[in-house]
Amino acid sequence: MSKIEPIDSVARGKDPYWWLHPAYRGEQSLDMATLDAMPQGIYKWVSYSDEVPVGDEIGSNKDLTDGYFADFAQLLYKMNGFRFGPVENSYVIVCLEPLKRWAVGQLRADPVTPVQVFNNLIFDSESSARAKAEALRS
Repeated sequence: MSKIEPIDSVARGKDPYWWLHPAYRGEQSLDMATLDAMPQGIYKWVSYSDEVPVGDEIGSNKDLTDGYFADFAQLLYKMNGFRFGPVENSYVIVCLEPLKRWAVGQLRADPVTPVQVFNNLIFDSESSARAKAEALRS
């Protein structure tokens, strides 16, 4: 009998996070009106800088079991190499509903606010925002 070798999906060019909703992979835009309706506010506004963010701590008194998005935060925490804060290469598109403009955001390993939206990366078209998000992933 021959030994069956495991298939490395990343080496074959497959997305290792294919099971995530397309909006969380940056393939669809999140709607700001929907995010505002979520309890505790799912997002926070931050400024984007070219510096690579180091996992910022949520706080010494918090853990991944506190907050409405605790299950999602635990998943993001694992995806982020067991660190809190911005998840590396997890950029999303957010539709700013009343303005009909789009912003680039980033997923965070945080049970209270799992999405940060960059207030200095706002675009007039979804395609421009998507191109910027794709460039940031590279």
